[in-house]
Amino acid sequence: MIIIVVILAVSFIIVLLGLLFIPTSRSDKDIVIVGDASSTTPNPNMTSFTAGSPTFLRTLSSVTNAPIDHGENIKIIDNGDDFMNDLIAEINSASSSVNFTLYPWSNGTFSNNVFTALTAAARRGVTVRVLLDAVGGHTVPSNLIAILTKAGGRVAKYHQFSLLHPYQFDERDHARAIVIDGGMENETAFFGGMGIGDDWLESTASTSNANSAKNPADIWKDMMFEVKGGMAESLENDFAELWNETTGEIIAEPARLALAIVPMEMISSTTVPYINIMSIPSSGGLEPIRDIFLMSMSAAQKSIYIVSPYLMPDRGILDELETKARAGLDVRIVSPGDTTFAPLLRDAWHADYGELLKAGVKLYEYEPTMDHEKYMVIDGDWSVVGSANLDSRSESLNAENVMGIADPVLVTALTKLYVDDIAASKQITVADWQSWSWFSKVWSRFLTTFAKQI
Repeated sequence: MIIIVVILAVSFIIVLLGLLFIPTSRSDKDIVIVGDASSTTPNPNMTSFTAGSPTFLRTLSSVTNAPIDHGENIKIIDNGDDFMNDLIAEINSASSSVNFTLYPWSNGTFSNNVFTALTAAARRGVTVRVLLDAVGGHTVPSNLIAILTKAGGRVAKYHQFSLLHPYQFDERDHARAIVIDGGMENETAFFGGMGIGDDWLESTASTSNANSAKNPADIWKDMMFEVKGGMAESLENDFAELWNETTGEIIAEPARLALAIVPMEMISSTTVPYINIMSIPSSGGLEPIRDIFLMSMSAAQKSIYIVSPYLMPDRGILDELETKARAGLDVRIVSPGDTTFAPLLRDAWHADYGELLKAGVKLYEYEPTMDHEKYMVIDGDWSVVGSANLDSRSESLNAENVMGIADPVLVTALTKLYVDDIAASKQITVADWQSWSWFSKVWSRFLTTFAKQI
């Protein structure tokens, strides 16, 4: 018993030291685009380096080691009940497979409804794989997992605690990749910022009894994206990578392998270019999530619009935001106000307000409810959407998936939603920040020491 206690104590100390002192991102490095018109060594042949342009896409593809693909028919779902209903309808119509990973997954009405649909799919012969994060899915009842498993479904847990690999417990599967009938003609997928949990629902009653209406302030504001075709296949690949890392199994279903790359002749005038980024902690020090964020900001010529529920940008990203604002670009950031799931992280984010405001960055705090949306819009031409927050956990510690998409229709819709967010937010000015107490500023600065792990 004493030996076990000693081992647990040593493991805890090792993890704690890692959390506090091991760097989690290349925070001292900026991205310099050699030859960009805005660089110190401009090249007139590279003035076309704007977000979403062919030059930008090729450069981003090279830096992140992710291919340029083409897709279409991107549907925004900005309501949790709509997401649940659409998701269950797709699972109920599945004929081949359902591959499912998402963070968080909490017990409740939403979870019960999804498990019921997944179990029914497994019983009719559909291959069902569910990858739960060991932390984000720890409240899922074991009896629901047992029922799904008995019906033929597969459930695995990502990075459960192990004395042999204690550091892995700090690396979470924060990605969202839900794919129905991957590789088939009717394949459909979902990704974005929502989880499976009643925080996203207007009612905690079952779908057949909507009498338990919630206070609007208790409903998280968020969005998911429903995609088909090539984008759905990209998400299938994201899931397959995480499933392989967790279980050691390679998903090699014939239907999936039949749609590996979209042939050039299938790329029509209705498709849009995109780059899908899948980042996992075991990627050897690469930080493609940080790269797509920072490169998108660097390529901005007119505007940068960001909304994120958890913000703790590193030094390089802060420098880029301030540089663009000083150059006259319209740089805006929306984050949660008093209604937030992580008040300590919100307070730590306040430590950066002073220098950002003085540089000309416009900061807003969303007031009606918890704003859990995660997206970026650049110049009205390019958007980055997905699971990642603008913090070091998403850059380095979590498995995350985002897409950078050059779709004017999607950008227009996101910009409209962003304007609505700002209208419901309180703008924080330099005068507001200066009026804050010295204690609150010291407290915020103190929290930045730990914020990367909050």
